[in-house]
Amino acid sequence: MALDEHVTEEIQALVDTNKFGPGGAVHFLHLYNALSDDTIPCDAPQTQAEMNACSFKDYKEADAELNKVYREVMSKLNNDTKRKNLLKKAELSWIKFRDTQSEYEASVCWGGSMSVGFYYDSLASITEARTEELAKYTKNVSTNNVNSKVVYKEADAELNKVYKDVMAQLTQERKRKKLLKAAELAWIKYRDAQSEFEAFEVERGGRNKEMYLGCLTSMTVSRTEELKKERKYLHSVNDRN
Repeated sequence: MALDEHVTEEIQALVDTNKFGPGGAVHFLHLYNALSDDTIPCDAPQTQAEMNACSFKDYKEADAELNKVYREVMSKLNNDTKRKNLLKKAELSWIKFRDTQSEYEASVCWGGSMSVGFYYDSLASITEARTEELAKYTKNVSTNNVNSKVVYKEADAELNKVYKDVMAQLTQERKRKKLLKAAELAWIKYRDAQSEFEAFEVERGGRNKEMYLGCLTSMTVSRTEELKKERKYLHSVNDRN
């Protein structure tokens, strides 16, 4: 993989932040060296550095596809400046969520070489989900398909309960609790911004309240399911300990 200036800057920026612990700089140096090798067999990587490099490549492919779809959605909005601005705000909020959530997921092995792979695997997974979400707009498919009987307040209450359960499982892990809190706050901003975009109606010149609540509910239900998986994982880890 030819390393362009942007890739080099991206890796250096992560090294400078020291987000991956005392060994982070070394792990990213190994990643940089591995990425310089175009012969890495990503169907069967042999070392952790190679695995990390393959995870990085997967993320970059997912990111390129997302950027393509995002531009397609923007082009479909034509001269609808208000909705374009709402979508841009939602996308920037989503990027913050993606990054903070990935930091949280990588912190399970903070300081170890696997944290780099975990980080890029999470980036790729969240990016692919976002691409699917945006792709619906290129096909004029409504994303507001939540069951009308599911009200936002009930969904939000369930999310808060599951979130507290996860935080309780992290009692002795201050760093991970801090990262999860940051990810959750970023997700809330993303959810709200995305819902504003989906619910804006040109004809009204404002928000469709029913669509807004529907999007809030749908996204909240999805986030709850994600955290339930984390809760189950943490339960299994704590039971073994």
